[in-house]
Amino acid sequence: MPRRCWLAALAVGLIGLPALLGQTGSSDKIRYRDAEGKIIDDAGELKESTKGIEWTNSGKKNVSITPDQVLKVEPSTLVGVTASELLNARSQEDANPGKAAAAYGELLKKVGPTAPDRTRRVLTHLEAVQTVRAVNAKVGKEFDAEAGKAAEKMNAAAKLAGKSWEVWPASKTVARLYAELGDFSKATAVLGALAAVPELPKDLRIEANLLEAAMALRGKNASAARNLLDRLGAEKEFPAVGPARDRLTVMKIAAGITVPSTSSTTPAPADAVKTLQAAIDDAKEPSAKGIGHLVLGDLYAAHGQPREALWIYLTVDVVHNADKDDQIAALRRLIPLFEALGDKEKAELFREKLPRIR
Repeated sequence: MPRRCWLAALAVGLIGLPALLGQTGSSDKIRYRDAEGKIIDDAGELKESTKGIEWTNSGKKNVSITPDQVLKVEPSTLVGVTASELLNARSQEDANPGKAAAAYGELLKKVGPTAPDRTRRVLTHLEAVQTVRAVNAKVGKEFDAEAGKAAEKMNAAAKLAGKSWEVWPASKTVARLYAELGDFSKATAVLGALAAVPELPKDLRIEANLLEAAMALRGKNASAARNLLDRLGAEKEFPAVGPARDRLTVMKIAAGITVPSTSSTTPAPADAVKTLQAAIDDAKEPSAKGIGHLVLGDLYAAHGQPREALWIYLTVDVVHNADKDDQIAALRRLIPLFEALGDKEKAELFREKLPRIR
């Protein structure tokens, strides 16, 4: 999996504001993963945009990272909000995200629509983050009943972010929520809008398009995925080798396989299975293997081979789970499969596993 795929979703879960907010004269703080995956804590004067975050550390050096590397940002000041008010909201995040969301919502009401853009953007994002965290902890019908509103709130935060870095993790979270609800058209549309943000760096724009294509495949819309992948592959700036090309290759083969929309009584075509499995085996990028196996499982399931599909989905869950969206999709498929096979205990086990993966 590319480092962006799950780190951006992690950014949404970790972002928060400490008591320092609302004070003056303090440095902004940031936590991020560097290119080698090492977690770095630093402080300085921040400049935020969709292209990334730049800051001067104690006047000695300039640092620049991209939105997908960010784990946490703590601005030193937030106009219109006191340090104690922010501390009260943040102190509830771990124990009760729902109450934290309500607290940030009250702060939004306090500052009102005329508050500075940065204040509204940060508070709107924090309220949405905690709303999603509260929903993520739910299972089954409770999750399904509340995830839609959480997605709408986070989508509003993404739109308000505009050119700011939060648009990246927020949009990815919205897409995941819609996908879990089975609304893949909305999920792909959100990722398409993310890819269209003009200020995104080239590699993140390509990444957003690959995520959009993968989401279309999860939603069994091979035609949409194929059109997007063909366009991407024809671009001069698309990498000729490396992880992105690896994912493109596997997804193009997956998109070329017809997965019946209704259950078939004939076994999955041997040539299609062989071709896709060979592409998966040749792939070096972990997330390429994950999405390839997911489509292979869908092919087996559509051809009335639930046990074959079950083992493929289990492989995604246990082995090829670098892309957490693939793992969540596999779990969502495993639950009804176990129920259909009469194993309600395992179905419930995987249903309860979902909150730990989100």
